Amino acid sequence: MTDVYEVIRDDIKSTISNLISHKLIINPYFSDKSCTVNKISSRLDGPKIDKTKSYVENFLKFYNNNEYLFLFQDHSFIQINYEFEQHPSSKRQIVSKANLNYYPNPGLYEVEILDMMKLDIPEEEQVQFWNELKVDIEKDFTYHSNYIRIDYSNNPKDYTALTHPRCHIHIGLNNNFRLATDKLPLLSDFIDLVLFSSYIEDWKKLHKDDLRDLPVYLRKRMDKSQEYIQLTEFDEVLTEVEKSGYKIQII
Repeated sequence: MTDVYEVIRDDIKSTISNLISHKLIINPYFSDKSCTVNKISSRLDGPKIDKTKSYVENFLKFYNNNEYLFLFQDHSFIQINYEFEQHPSSKRQIVSKANLNYYPNPGLYEVEILDMMKLDIPEEEQVQFWNELKVDIEKDFTYHSNYIRIDYSNNPKDYTALTHPRCHIHIGLNNNFRLATDKLPLLSDFIDLVLFSSYIEDWKKLHKDDLRDLPVYLRKRMDKSQEYIQLTEFDEVLTEVEKSGYKIQII
């Protein structure tokens, strides 16, 4: 019987190791201390994202407190949260709730600026400083519109057929963009999506051997989908109606 908890934990460790070996990330914060009996997550000392605040305020709050799994080289970062419970009809663990987040750096690309931000300065002053950088509205929209979050929940209160699927993806922060996703991904699958959408040159480097022969790449993608390990209690996280609607294929 597959141990879902171990699969997720080992995937996180191997993903971080692979990204470090390719020099794509810095400051990883993951160890066995990140894993409790019923939860595997990145650092998160306070509440989750606050949609009443601007994107830069949310970014700085998490960035200043090191509340992330790791940083990309441009100081964008990843957060994760997998929560577990016992399967209702067996003794194996399943994922009951999950969140995987990508926070793109909102224009604070100079390391000196980010280092300054980590000094003991009130966040209100940091936000004011960021505004004074005169990043125009169009670019600011681009930064927060690239935010990506995948949510999963098996709680019936979090589910509305078709319009709020059990597993779905958000792109952009302050909007109602939500599309169903075909599967709850492991961290490695989520990172592949982030790299493809936001760091295409890095993605091509990681897949350079496969991309020399697209039929080989296709076959590996098909094999991966067929070998997918079921992380939840559902054989399919989407209903037939949701499959026929708008959705994103993660795996």
